[in-house]
Amino acid sequence: MPSSTSESIPYEIEFIRKNRPQLSSVLDVGIGFGKGAFLIREYFDVKENKLYQPKDWKVKITGVEVYQAYLSELQRMLYNEILIGDIFKILPKLGKYDLAIFGDIIEHFSKEQGLSLLHNMFEHVEDIVVITPNGFMTHPATGNNTQEEHKSGWTLADFKDFTIIDKAIVHRIRKDAEVLIVYVRK
Repeated sequence: MPSSTSESIPYEIEFIRKNRPQLSSVLDVGIGFGKGAFLIREYFDVKENKLYQPKDWKVKITGVEVYQAYLSELQRMLYNEILIGDIFKILPKLGKYDLAIFGDIIEHFSKEQGLSLLHNMFEHVEDIVVITPNGFMTHPATGNNTQEEHKSGWTLADFKDFTIIDKAIVHRIRKDAEVLIVYVRK
């Protein structure tokens, strides 16, 4: 589904604001409904720089989405560019960004694929913020999107190869589960 936990939102945006106050470019992997771009637009273009209209926005946001049916005019307005396809095939063609957002995406890969993606992503970004269930959470493929299946569970220990700048484990309000938010550098 193109949505994710709401409990992670304040941590996600405040980790970014704290560690990247001069943010100029973002790669949002698995854009879903577009929450990552909306938060960046609100807190960097609007709140910090008083740029209220899309024509004035300064932060360059590129989104990658594997499931085109999730896209609407809303996402097209928020993102400067949306690339459709598998991140592993798109990644070698990408330029450089300040930050990548992995908002409830890494658990959709095997652990080996997820770690490979993180390592390879650092050839294109300086920082990555990862939002994922803390540990494995069962989630089957949904509708026609086979990519929705959870294939791995992640804990803080899985990020030992990276410099952890900020981290939080937050209890979900309506579920007996936790969400992990990790801000990492290589």
